[in-house]
Amino acid sequence: MKTLILVRHSKSSWDNIELTDKKRPLSQRGLRDAPFMGEILKEQSVMPDLIISSPAERAFSTARLMAEKLNYPPNEIEIDNEIYRAIYKDLYKAAKHLNKKLKTVMIVGHNPELTEFLSSLTNAYVDDIPTTGICIVKLDISEWTEIYEGCGKLIGFEYPKKYLD
Repeated sequence: MKTLILVRHSKSSWDNIELTDKKRPLSQRGLRDAPFMGEILKEQSVMPDLIISSPAERAFSTARLMAEKLNYPPNEIEIDNEIYRAIYKDLYKAAKHLNKKLKTVMIVGHNPELTEFLSSLTNAYVDDIPTTGICIVKLDISEWTEIYEGCGKLIGFEYPKKYLD
């Protein structure tokens, strides 16, 4: 069994409209929600062996803030350029290349791709993973190369509005 933690980046700021999409930082709400949700994972004893992030500033900042709460070294977060502007099938490709020794992997990325990936993996209906939403998926595989549509079961779905205003 493998575990995949899918995290949609926290709320981003639109204060500076001159920034490119990739450079947008987190908003104040995003800066609040990311560490809060990291604490939720820590309380549930969910600890990734590897965190992979989109190179977009808002995704990497989310990954870093959550990593700090999980006592995961932020300098060990891997950036995967394929996660930014990916289609959900690209996420399968990324997973297939993971080291077989890894049991639990967190991917911090974007919608709609993450929601589509979740639906494909689990056949669970989640309309839209909200910002800083976390989906924990158990995969009925022994190696990442075996990942396929429908091999997962959604065992956890957390998001800030469950806990905060």
